[in-house]
Amino acid sequence: ETKPAYMVPAVTMQIDKIPLNQNQKVNKKALPLPEKKAAEIIKPENEVQQILFDCIAEVLGYTDFGITTDIYEAGLTSITAIKLNILISKAFDIVIKTSDIKNHPTIRMMEEFVKTAGKESKREVQEGISVIDLAKEISEGLARVATAGRVDGKVVDLRYNLNKDCNVEILTFDDEDGKKAYWHTTSHIMAQAIKRLYKDVKLAIGPAIDGGFYYDFDTEYRFSEADFEKIEAEMKKIIKEDLPIERFELPRSEAIKLMKDAGEDYKVELIEDLPEGEVLSFYKQGEFTDLCARPHLMSTGKVKCVKLLSTSGAYWRGDEKNKMLQRIYAISFPKASLLEEHLAKLEEAKQRDHRKLGKDLELFMTHKLVGSGLPMYLPNGAVVRKLLERYIQDKETAMGYQHVYTPSLANVDLYKTSGHWDHYKEDMFPVMKIDTEELVLRPMNCPHHMLIFKSKMR
Repeated sequence: ETKPAYMVPAVTMQIDKIPLNQNQKVNKKALPLPEKKAAEIIKPENEVQQILFDCIAEVLGYTDFGITTDIYEAGLTSITAIKLNILISKAFDIVIKTSDIKNHPTIRMMEEFVKTAGKESKREVQEGISVIDLAKEISEGLARVATAGRVDGKVVDLRYNLNKDCNVEILTFDDEDGKKAYWHTTSHIMAQAIKRLYKDVKLAIGPAIDGGFYYDFDTEYRFSEADFEKIEAEMKKIIKEDLPIERFELPRSEAIKLMKDAGEDYKVELIEDLPEGEVLSFYKQGEFTDLCARPHLMSTGKVKCVKLLSTSGAYWRGDEKNKMLQRIYAISFPKASLLEEHLAKLEEAKQRDHRKLGKDLELFMTHKLVGSGLPMYLPNGAVVRKLLERYIQDKETAMGYQHVYTPSLANVDLYKTSGHWDHYKEDMFPVMKIDTEELVLRPMNCPHHMLIFKSKMR
């Protein structure tokens, strides 16, 4: 009996359109009916899976539809297993056997196997090879998605040269430090776009943060969300230009001169505040050069999808005595699907935002005359608050606690006696002088409770 070479991977695929490798035969009667699904169709979730998918697609001879979760159901015969073994071994530079492939039949199982085996791989390379060239030696696919490196535990740039025996990890967008390099590169693209569009802009800082990146700008022009589309369009132009990103270092005096000549006063201040002997590195892409110490991608074209999110004010170096700058937050991803997923999560978070819920459900309101962050509970909110308070109080009573009430004000001497004053006075409310006493708003309950406890023998 002739066995099927592989099963239909998608219900919409027609049998006569299934590509066959040479010498492969298909028993059409053994194939599932169109209304039945042969296996769960999945798309690659990360770079490792993408490389695995590419290997499988090459072996099976198709690339225009998703791979099934079970490789056997995608046609993994003994011959294709051998071919797949060769491709995966070469792609990830690991030594594996055909039996290893058969012992890890699903995409996710094979991914875990590859990651584990990859950690144990050793390679002898020429002294001075860069991280990106090492990635290319391992796999062109890996080099395409590499964002940074980690050498002996330290995150380094892809241009970093390996001059001694070391442990090297090639980081991708899946790694948190890999994301930071991706986002840091995009922050420079955003700054370059804004410098092109608004000529009087001075640059402050533009770090990668959890959930994306931002850049602070000093300009008389007031940014708003109405400007985002134009800025994004210019960013996409820079990405399409695929400008090579070059890293270089300068002595302190030359670095200061470079930034002064460019009119970048904030960069000059940053350089002057760095200790003597500190490495001063810059990244250049086209006409744009920026002071930066963190890893970057190899070119602007490596960034795929960008989205500006919001704008706000920010004091230079977080000091309210300094000038207020304009901060633009943004995000970027290597795939449009990842961006769409992220934006959907942000929208969900907005729906759960306490400020929106407070207004929509008429729980509380705020007013600038009352003060920032000081809610006034409306009838609905008062009901919820009372229910919560009663619930907590009943729980505490049931557990044997007794309730007391203490003043919201106390003499400064109380906190000097407790020791809080010496440690926390900078974070407490200002002292209020009433008659002969100096009073302060209560920052904590424990000093009052200690006085209640010691008021009698227990």
